[in-house]
Amino acid sequence: MPGITRLGHATHAGYHPHLLDMVARSGVTVECALTCNVVLGAALSYGDHPIRRFVAAGIPVALCTDDPVQMCTTIGREYAIAHALGFSTDDLLGFTRNAMRAAFIAPPQRTALLAEVDTWDKAHRT
Repeated sequence: MPGITRLGHATHAGYHPHLLDMVARSGVTVECALTCNVVLGAALSYGDHPIRRFVAAGIPVALCTDDPVQMCTTIGREYAIAHALGFSTDDLLGFTRNAMRAAFIAPPQRTALLAEVDTWDKAHRT
C-alpha cells in the first residue's frame, strides 16, 4: 500500500519468504511486540519469533509493547527479551533509532531524539 511506513506486528510475514521479501522491499518499519506475539500465539515462543528474520532481511524493526497492561510487559522488558535472544547493545540502539525514524512526530523532534540517542551511545562507548 503506498504511503504505509509502519506495520504493526507483521509476525506472519516473517514466516513466509515471499511476504518477508515484499516487506523488505517496501522499506516499512515492523513494530515487534514480542510478548504480545507469544501470548496471543502469533509466535510459538520468543525464540521462534521472526524478529531475527526481519533483521536479516534488512527490515527496520522497532520494539513495542502493544498492550502493556493486558500483556504484563514494559518496553524495558521487551528490550531485555530481545537482548536475551542475542541482540547486542548496538542492535537494541538500532531498534530505538528505527522507532524514532518511523514515529509520527515532527522532523525537528525526530532529529533531537536521534541526537540524544547518539549522545548517549558515544558517552557509553568509552
